[in-house]
Amino acid sequence: MTDEFDGMYDTFKALLGAFPPTEAIKRLEQLGISPEVVEEIRERHQHQTVRIIRDVG
Repeated sequence: MTDEFDGMYDTFKALLGAFPPTEAIKRLEQLGISPEVVEEIRERHQHQTVRIIRDVG
């Protein structure tokens, strides 16, 4: 991943402090992040969440 993508993902994670994931995704779209990048962020979050659940379980 690029530093730019990592920065956008960090923004998404910060949004998660105030909003549920679906709302955080909508906020990214409102910021003008391309749908393709928003989808990559959503997929990365989903993958990370599954990994955490699997590691804990």
